[in-house]
Amino acid sequence: MNEMISIINIIVLALTFIAIIWYTVETFRLRKITSDQLLYNIRPVIILELKRDGKKDYEPITKEKRTQLPINGIVAEIKNIGEGIATNIDVEKIVVTDSVGKEIFIVTGEIMPLARAEKEEVGFYVICEHQFEAEYVKQKIFNGEFRNDGMIKIYYDDLQGNRFYTLMKQKEKGGEWNFYETKKGD
Repeated sequence: MNEMISIINIIVLALTFIAIIWYTVETFRLRKITSDQLLYNIRPVIILELKRDGKKDYEPITKEKRTQLPINGIVAEIKNIGEGIATNIDVEKIVVTDSVGKEIFIVTGEIMPLARAEKEEVGFYVICEHQFEAEYVKQKIFNGEFRNDGMIKIYYDDLQGNRFYTLMKQKEKGGEWNFYETKKGD
């Protein structure tokens, strides 16, 4: 009889142990889902809109001992349409091939952190070792005729240091830039 009670005790303890393990795993999964959902509810989402702007003339800037020449008449309006604050905002370098087949690298000016619904206009700057035709480069940008299938990638962080990016793509050549996708990661 004692032996039977001992076996029943062992079975009950084993089932209890399995139930605790299962409960722990399920609780961990639920915590992860809740955490991910919260992250996406309070995260920033950065988008870009290209604008023709003849009002602003940007000055050349020097970074890393290289002069970056402004492309006046075109600006990027960077907007935060998400709920969180975006920091370390950086538009990936745009590479345009000029009329003689040489590459022209285009970057934006520095972008300050953006809170929800804030926006900032920044200029475009060219980094190249040769002369370039500004109107030609502007037209290439507006028409989405550059590497990366004409997509513009914008990197940014939230306040917790999570890195995100947004891809912007034109619906049609020379048309509006539309939000394509946004993802966590590099």
